[in-house]
Amino acid sequence: MAQYKGVQVSGELAGLLRHMDEVDEHREALQMLQGAWDNLSMLGELSGMGVQIGGVRSAFGQLTPRLLNHLGEQALRKAGLALQAQGHVAIDILVRNLFERTADIGFLATDHELRRHAEADEEQRRSGQAALIERLREYRRNYSVYDDVVLLAPDGSVLARLDQRFGAAHSRDAWVGEALACRQPYFERYGATDLRPGAGPSLIYACPVLAADGRRPVALLALCFDLADECRRIFAALGAHHADGAGWTVIALLDAAGTVIASSDALQLPPGAGVGLGALEAEPGDRAGAAGGARVLRFGGRRWLALSCAAQPYQGYAGPGWYGHAMVPLEHAFESATDGGAPDEADGCSLQQLPAPVQAALMASPQLFSEALRDIAPSAGGIEAELKRTVWNGNVALGAQPPGRDAQFSRALLREIGRTGARTRDVFTRAIANMNRTVVSAMVEDSRARAALAIDIMDRNLYERANDCRWWALTPLFREALAAPAIDAAMQTALTGVLKTIHGLYTVYANLLLFDRQGKVVAVSRADAEAEPGRLLGQDWVRQCLALADPHAYGVSPYEPSALYGGELTCIYAAAVRAPGDARRVVGGIAIVFDAGPQFQAMLVDSVAGGGGFGAFVEPGGRVVASSRADLPPGSLLPAELLPAGAAEPAAVGAVAPTGSPAGARVVSFEQQLYAL
Repeated sequence: MAQYKGVQVSGELAGLLRHMDEVDEHREALQMLQGAWDNLSMLGELSGMGVQIGGVRSAFGQLTPRLLNHLGEQALRKAGLALQAQGHVAIDILVRNLFERTADIGFLATDHELRRHAEADEEQRRSGQAALIERLREYRRNYSVYDDVVLLAPDGSVLARLDQRFGAAHSRDAWVGEALACRQPYFERYGATDLRPGAGPSLIYACPVLAADGRRPVALLALCFDLADECRRIFAALGAHHADGAGWTVIALLDAAGTVIASSDALQLPPGAGVGLGALEAEPGDRAGAAGGARVLRFGGRRWLALSCAAQPYQGYAGPGWYGHAMVPLEHAFESATDGGAPDEADGCSLQQLPAPVQAALMASPQLFSEALRDIAPSAGGIEAELKRTVWNGNVALGAQPPGRDAQFSRALLREIGRTGARTRDVFTRAIANMNRTVVSAMVEDSRARAALAIDIMDRNLYERANDCRWWALTPLFREALAAPAIDAAMQTALTGVLKTIHGLYTVYANLLLFDRQGKVVAVSRADAEAEPGRLLGQDWVRQCLALADPHAYGVSPYEPSALYGGELTCIYAAAVRAPGDARRVVGGIAIVFDAGPQFQAMLVDSVAGGGGFGAFVEPGGRVVASSRADLPPGSLLPAELLPAGAAEPAAVGAVAPTGSPAGARVVSFEQQLYAL
C-alpha cells in the first residue's frame, strides 16, 4: 500500500491516479466530505445533545480508500483491455497472413519452369531469363504481398530475381545452406541479407526446388515478404477503427527480445529501439489478466502505459515468435471522450440508465463485479441509513428539550448533518455510477474489439482465397494440359498429383477441381460422387469463370449450399486457365471449394477465446454464416434480439459479457443471460 494525497491506495495505482482525472475528482470530493464529517463529529460531541456520528465518520473513512482503489483498478483494467485489443489485432492479423506465406513457398517451389531454369545450362538460362522473370512477375501481380522473388543456385549464385535494383549476384549468407538442408515444408528467416544490401532486415520464406526425382535440390526459391507494407495496412486499419482516426496509442511489432520491428509512429517509437517484454498478458488471449499485464514504461523521455501480446497460433503456426505491442502516453491513457480522448460508446451509459431488472442482474454478475465491488453500494447505503437514524434520533431528543440557545445550535447541527449526508449520498452515487460505467464500457469495448478482429480475419482470409485460385491458374502443367486436344491417363495422373500437392499445402479447402472449356472435370484433389473426372459442372459460377476476359480476374459463387461441399453452405472461388503464350484464350478453369464450416468457426473461436461469450458471422436479414455455438449452425436465423441494429452488410456479432450502451452496443437478454453486443 502507498499514500496518494492522504489516501491509502495500492502501490500499483499510486503513480497512476494523478492521470485518472475522474478518479482524482472523486478523491477531492470525498476528502472534502471527510473534513466536513470530522468537524461535524467534533461539534456533535460539543452539543451535549447526544448527537453521535463517530460511527458514520469512521465508516466513511474506511469506505473512501476502498472506493478510490476500485475506481482506479477499473480505469486501469479498461485501459489495459484497450491496449490488449490493439496489440492482439496487430499480431494475430499478421500471423494469419504469414501462415498463407508458408504454403505459398511450398507451392511455387514445385513450379516446373523454375526447375527447368535451374537445371539448364548457361546459354539456356540467358535466353529464358526474360520469360522466367515475366512469369514471376505474373505471380506477384496476383499476390502483391512480395517485394522480391529470388531463385538461387545451391552455391548461392542468383539465377533469377524480380527486383533488379539489387545487383547482388551471389549470396554467402549461412541461411542459404540452412534452407537447402531444411526438411520442413518451409524455411522462415528474418534479418539482414547480402541479397538485399542496404534494405535492412527482410522476412524471407524459402524452400528447395527439387530435381524431377524429388531427391536433390537444384535451386533455392526465396520469397521476400513486403513486411513494411503489410504493417502499414494493419496499423492504418487500427487507426481507422479509432473513432478519432488515430488516438494517442502507438502500435508496434516486437521481436522475441523486445526490439521494435515495425511501428505505427516511427518518430515516437522507431524500428530498432528496444522496449523489452516486461508487460505480457498471462496467456495468449487472456484478456481477464490485462489489468495486471499493463505496465508503466519509460521511453523517449516520456512515461507510457504499455502491453505486449503473444500471437494466437493459427492451425499450429504461431509466426516468427513476435509480439503485438501497444502503448499510450500515461497522461492520455485514462482520458474519456469529454477529455478529448478517443470517443467511448459507453461513456454516459451507467447501470442507472438500464431497466431495473437489468441493473440487478448486472450487479449480481461475478464476471463483471467482484464481491468487493458489489459490496461498495450496500456499504454506502449503510452510511446513509445510519445518518437518517442519527438525524431522526436527534430530532426526537430535541423535542423533549426546552427551547434555548443549545436547542437552536443542535437543530442547526442536525440540519447541517442532513445536508452533508445528502452531499455524501450524491458523491457516492456519482462515484459508483462512474465505476459501473467504467466496467460497462470496458466490456463493450472488449466485445467490439473481438467482433472487429473476427470480421477483419474473415475479410483477409477470403481475400487470400481469391488470390489462390488466380495463382494456381498460372501453373504451366494446367495450361499445357487444358490447351491440348486430349488428356491421356498419364497426364490426368500428373494433374491430380499437382492438385493433391497444393491441397496438402493449403489446408483451408475441401477440394480443388480442374475443368476444361466445356466445364467438364479433368482432375480433382479429392474424388467423391460429385467431384470426379468426367463430371460436367453446370453452375453459374463455372460459366462466369470461363467467360472472364481479364487475366487477373476471378469468380466466386454465392454463399449457398453446394453439392461439391456435401450440400452444406460454402463459397467456391474460380479462375480461368489460359493457353500457354496466349492469355486471351481461356482453355478451362480451376475451382477451389472453401472448407467454410470449420474455417469460419475457427476464426470466431479464436476471436472470442477467453471472453466467456460467443461469436457469429451474420448476413443481412439474420442468416448465420457461422457461429461458435453448435445450436446456431450455418443457415439458421439468429434470434432477433441478437441482431445488430440496422445491419446492412455481413457482420460479426460478439456476445461477451453483460453490459450495454445506447449508442450502438447494447444489452440483450438471451436464454436467461445478459450479453453485450
